[in-house]
Amino acid sequence: MKKRQYEFEHLHYDNLKENITIPQFQRSLVWSESQKEAFIQTIKEGKPFGSILVYKTMEKYEIIDGLQRFTTLRDYENNPAKYLDIKTDSYAEITEIIKLIQPCVPNLSFEKIEKNVIDGIRNELNKYSLEDKLLFRKIQKAVVGGYGDAIPREQEYQIEDLIIKLIDIWSKDIDFRELRIPTIIYTGDRANLPDIFERLNTGGTKLSRYEVFASTWNSVQLHINNNDYLEYIEELYKKKCERTNLAISNYEEGIVKQKKVLSLYELCFAFGKKIKDACKILFAAYSDTQEDQVDSIGFTSLATILGIPLKKLAILDQYITKNTNINNLMALLDKIVDAYVKIQDYLKNYISTVDGKNFTKFIEAQVLAILGTYFKIYYKVNGDLSVSQINTSKILKENFKKFMPYTYLYDIISEFWAGSGDRKLAEELQKPLEENRYVHLILESKWETLLYDWMQSQENKKSKNVSIENKLFLNFLSKTKIEWHNNSLKYDIEHIIPKKRIADKDLDVSVSAIGNLCLLPLCDNRRKKEETVYEYLDRTSEITTIDEEKAQQLYYPTRSELSFIRAGMDFNKDNYNRYLHDRNNYLIKEFLKLVR
Repeated sequence: MKKRQYEFEHLHYDNLKENITIPQFQRSLVWSESQKEAFIQTIKEGKPFGSILVYKTMEKYEIIDGLQRFTTLRDYENNPAKYLDIKTDSYAEITEIIKLIQPCVPNLSFEKIEKNVIDGIRNELNKYSLEDKLLFRKIQKAVVGGYGDAIPREQEYQIEDLIIKLIDIWSKDIDFRELRIPTIIYTGDRANLPDIFERLNTGGTKLSRYEVFASTWNSVQLHINNNDYLEYIEELYKKKCERTNLAISNYEEGIVKQKKVLSLYELCFAFGKKIKDACKILFAAYSDTQEDQVDSIGFTSLATILGIPLKKLAILDQYITKNTNINNLMALLDKIVDAYVKIQDYLKNYISTVDGKNFTKFIEAQVLAILGTYFKIYYKVNGDLSVSQINTSKILKENFKKFMPYTYLYDIISEFWAGSGDRKLAEELQKPLEENRYVHLILESKWETLLYDWMQSQENKKSKNVSIENKLFLNFLSKTKIEWHNNSLKYDIEHIIPKKRIADKDLDVSVSAIGNLCLLPLCDNRRKKEETVYEYLDRTSEITTIDEEKAQQLYYPTRSELSFIRAGMDFNKDNYNRYLHDRNNYLIKEFLKLVR
C-alpha cells in the first residue's frame, strides 16, 4: 500500500469561506432545491454530513469535491429565507404577531394579516443578513408600517420583541461561528487533481460526459487568438463566480483574453456557444441553457466532422493535442459554423415565419447527420486538420438543398432518430454520398403511409396543446401559399373549430389534431375570437385581410365542411371525428403535391 496522500481535519466554516477557490475543471452547480433544503435540514438537526475534499495552496483551499454542499451553506447564509419554513404552524411567535395586529384593523381577516406579516418577514430576510443588528427594526417596519397609526405604540414594542425572538431562533438554526466542516486535504501531486475529480464524481449526482472532459482534457492547452472564443470562456467563469460566490483558481477577470490559452474542453464549450449564436433559428429549440452550462453541440459537431463516433467522444483529445496546428483547427471550426449557417439558410423558410416564430425541434443526431452530409458534399478534412474543397457533382448539391428540408420533416414526424440516434448517425455518414438520405426524394407512397398513420394517431389523442410537429407540418404546407420573404403580415396557428366551442359541448375529442389547425392572419384571427372565419366575415363590416378565397388557399375548410357546428345542427363527437378524418385526407393530398 502506498503512503497516504491526504489528511483529515474539521475546519471552521468562517475560515474556509474566506479562503476557498474552485479549480477551472469543476462542474457547474447541479443540486436541486429539494437537495439543498434536505442538506440544510441535516445540519440544523446536528446530524453528520459528508466531507469536502480540498487541495491546499499557501493559505487557499481548492475545492475538489463537495462544491454543492459548500455553496449551499453560502446560499443559506446569504438567503436564509429560502430555507426557512415561515408560517404560523412553524412559529408561535408569528401567530402572536397576527393576534396583536388583528384588533387594531378589524376590517381585515386573519388570513390577510397573516399574508402581510409573512410577506414582510420574507422580503426583509431576502434583503438583509441575520447578522444585521437593525434587522428586527426593518422587519417590524415591514410588518406594521402598512397600517399607518392603527397599531398603538405598545403593540409595536410587543411585536418588536417577538421579531427579536424569531431572529434569535433563526440565528441559532445554524451557528456559522461554531460550524466545522469535515475536510479531507489532499497532499499529493496537484497534476492528479483532474483524475481524482473524475473518479469521485462517478457516483452521486452524475457529471455529464462533457463535464468529465473538463478534467480529462485539462492537459491539452491551445493558444487561441479568436476573441469570440476567449469572450465565451470569460463569460463562463464570470457566471460561475457569480453563481457560487467563490473565486476560481488561477482565474481573475480578463486573464483569459490576456493569456489567450484555452483547454480543449474550453474550446469545445466556446464552439458550442459560437454555433448557437450564429444559427439562432436552427437552434431556437435549444437556446435556453444558461451561460455557464454546457452546449454539447460544440463537442459533437467537431467529433462528427473528424469521423469520431459519439460514443467514443472521449478520444477527441487524441485527435487534437497541444501540438495541433491551431490555424488549421480554427479554420475547420469556421467551416463548420459556415456549414450550419448554410443549412439554416436552406431550412429557415420551412421552420420559421417572417414575424419571428420558430417551429424547430432539436434532435442532435439529426442535426449532426445533416451537418456531416453537407461537409461530405463540399469538403475533405486532412490529417493536419486542414480543409480541402472537393468537386462533388452539381446534382448532389442541388438535391441536398431541395430534398434535405423535407427529409428533416419526415424524420421528425416518423421519429426516425429516436432511441439509437448515435448508431444511426454513424451508419448514415458511413454510406456513400449517393445513398445518403438527405440527397434523395422520399417516395410519395412512403409519405402517404407516414402521414396517414401520424394523423390517425392524433385522432385518438386528447391533447389540447398544439405540438411542434403539427406547427412544423403546417408551416411546410403553407410555405407555397405565403411568400414569407415579402409578406409583411403576421400569422397565428389557430384552431379551426375554436377550443371553447368544443369545450362548451363537452366533447371528448382531439382538439389540437392537425386536421383542426390552420394558419390565419393574426389581425383577423384576434378579431374573430370564438367564431369561425365564415361567421366572422358574415358579421364584420371592417376591412379584413382575409376573405373566403384566401382562407381556402391557406387550407381552411369550406363552409359546407363546417356546417355541422352551426346552431341547431348535430355538433357531436361522431361528426367532429368524421370532419377530422376528411380533413386529414385532404391535407395529405395537398402535401403530396409538394413532394412530387
